[in-house]
Amino acid sequence: MRRFIFPLLFFAFIIPGLSQTVVTLSGTVTDSATGLPIPNQAVQITSDSSGGFFYFNVVYTNQNGFYLDSIPLTGVSSGVLFVTTIDCNGFPVTYSLTFNPANMNLVQNFQICSGTPCEAGFSYVNTQPLTLQFTDISTGTTGPWLWQFGDGTSSSQQNPAHTYGQAGYFNVTLTIGDSSTSCWDMTAQTVYVSDTTGGSCVADFEYYPDSTGGYTIYFYDQSLGSISTWSWEFGDGQSASGQNPVHIYSQPGLYTVCLTVQGVDSLCYDTYCQVVNVGGSGGCQAQYTYYPDSSSNFTLIQFIDLSYGDITSWYWDFGDSTYSSEQNPSHLFPDEGTYYVCLTVTGNNAGVISQSTWCEEVVVGTGSDCASYFTFQNNGLSISFSGHMVNEQPATFSWDFGDGETGQGQNVIHQYPQSGIYYVTLTTVTQNPAGCTWSSAQSVAVGDSTQWNQLYGQVFTGNFPLELGIVLLFSLDTSATFVPFIDISVVDSFGIYYFPMVPLGNYLIYAIPITPVGYLPTYYGDALNWQNATVVSLGQPANPYNINLIQADSYNSGIGGINGQIHTTGLKSSLVDMITMLLMNEAGQAVTFSQVTDQGEFDFTGLDYGIYYLKAEMAGCQSDYIKVEITPDHPIVDVVMTLNGNQILGTREPVAVLDAGMVYPNPVRNEAQIAVKLNEGSQVYIELYNLSGQRVYQHTDYLHAGTTTVSVPVSHLRDGLFTLRIYTDSGLNLTRKLLKSQ
Repeated sequence: MRRFIFPLLFFAFIIPGLSQTVVTLSGTVTDSATGLPIPNQAVQITSDSSGGFFYFNVVYTNQNGFYLDSIPLTGVSSGVLFVTTIDCNGFPVTYSLTFNPANMNLVQNFQICSGTPCEAGFSYVNTQPLTLQFTDISTGTTGPWLWQFGDGTSSSQQNPAHTYGQAGYFNVTLTIGDSSTSCWDMTAQTVYVSDTTGGSCVADFEYYPDSTGGYTIYFYDQSLGSISTWSWEFGDGQSASGQNPVHIYSQPGLYTVCLTVQGVDSLCYDTYCQVVNVGGSGGCQAQYTYYPDSSSNFTLIQFIDLSYGDITSWYWDFGDSTYSSEQNPSHLFPDEGTYYVCLTVTGNNAGVISQSTWCEEVVVGTGSDCASYFTFQNNGLSISFSGHMVNEQPATFSWDFGDGETGQGQNVIHQYPQSGIYYVTLTTVTQNPAGCTWSSAQSVAVGDSTQWNQLYGQVFTGNFPLELGIVLLFSLDTSATFVPFIDISVVDSFGIYYFPMVPLGNYLIYAIPITPVGYLPTYYGDALNWQNATVVSLGQPANPYNINLIQADSYNSGIGGINGQIHTTGLKSSLVDMITMLLMNEAGQAVTFSQVTDQGEFDFTGLDYGIYYLKAEMAGCQSDYIKVEITPDHPIVDVVMTLNGNQILGTREPVAVLDAGMVYPNPVRNEAQIAVKLNEGSQVYIELYNLSGQRVYQHTDYLHAGTTTVSVPVSHLRDGLFTLRIYTDSGLNLTRKLLKSQ
């Protein structure tokens, strides 16, 4: 698998009603050694999207090494294009070209090495319990080989057999080289080690709907192991046997799709199923959950709004002649007992007013700590139900769907015979404490017109797609209770992510590479922290939402390390693995990151002695910079933090750091302003840089503790995109984008 892959995609976004012109870009690609043309060479053209113009395309050279692309312009007359091709070693060669009304015919030639590149690849099979036999399938090389097995051991053999200490998943890396051509490549894949022979097949797949609409779904196999056959069941009575099939459904709905894989040794099998949404619909829907406070004999109940849609107001009837209009109220009931609590939400979608009510019995008092609730997703007559235990105890889940049918299981899909209102009941029985029974019910509108949205985009590392990573979607929930809507998408090998069913609301999109390989987790808007990210507001999606990962600064390695633990309680425990720990050097530059585990643990190893700063990052949560010093006397430092409401607090004293709001107005004509916040008085340095990296403005001022509005004059500058940098004597700094326009 090559390190750099051009996706076979074309994105050009044209706004109706605006005039359109065309830029032509052409050139030749020739061999740097012989001067001969290189045919069928991929050339990628992308735009500098900071000006609002988005373009991405891949063209190929003809037999004479010539390539040509015509780029439609809409609403812009000048800008920057990047043109890239890959040489024989797999390295990108990139040029930037500027177009304007006087220069609409661009030419860029390439002289690169050609020939068979090194391309690393391997397969494996479980030959014995805990033992994998690896087979090198690389091309263009005669060695050497370096295998890193993911358990701290390595090998230089071409086809090694390796025995692991335990079963599980391991990230194996193969690096190859060729001493005669100085060609090298690296590939990595996650392998599964079984404690029984032939158990190395792990089924998995992703799916995407056709971008033109309709009911066509593209399925992509993501299974692990040496697999020889694939068997698909699409949930509508149809099946297929290919590795990456395309299936056309006859009607919308929620379908359970299953993939069964079989290994080359005919001994390993695995099946993976997931619910696929075809032609989704959805809207303003009330729902809530709650949990009791044991400090008040369980009579103080915290209610959490889980409604979705463009909600404008909330109305709670607690069943004890008291009411509230808060979104997430905390209510003290007068006595123990059962109360019928109703939440009514009002939505306004493009002037269309809608209401939804969710009622259920709330048990108040001792025994309510085994409470359960359920959520659901509408899609025509198909409803997907999910049961939840408030305190996450193991339990059995029994459903009464309100149409005479019942079901078992925590997550179920039910097909109703016709549209209507059905009263659905979930009954749970816990295993520990044994026999604690809880029932919750609500009226479910089947066949309604709730609005769902589809979000997608690409994640890039530099000019190339991210090959391994995930994307998190957070609702912008900054309330003290902090229970956001969260969804996860795995990026494919083209860096594409996709969220098929997103309700109305405001969201932040966060891309995380699988491993820290020189790039950092980044929000849409190319921001390191959520406060600086661009908010995505739905209703009307403006796809694609592309994300350019921020490059990490370098740091010196050593024998030091930082171990950490984030404590959570109750509902917060399900959010802990959504936290990213950022590590910054003494100058405040982010150098790497660690994703927090579901046990709340994180760690950084191989650090040199010195001062570092830790910052916990999760959309909607406030957190402080925590100062950590690694010394010969204390090479390993332990840090304990707590997720409390919408704050992540550390045991060490937070350092005085710089913070700021957004630049306004932006775009700006004469003078930009930004609110700068300091924990203590400090000298502040303000600098402005153009796209070429040239400093065009600087100013130094002493600011007192608190918030100060700083002005930045730009009337003397030419129109364009600038980077505003603000930093203090402590070295910690931040940046903002500023667009100068008349």
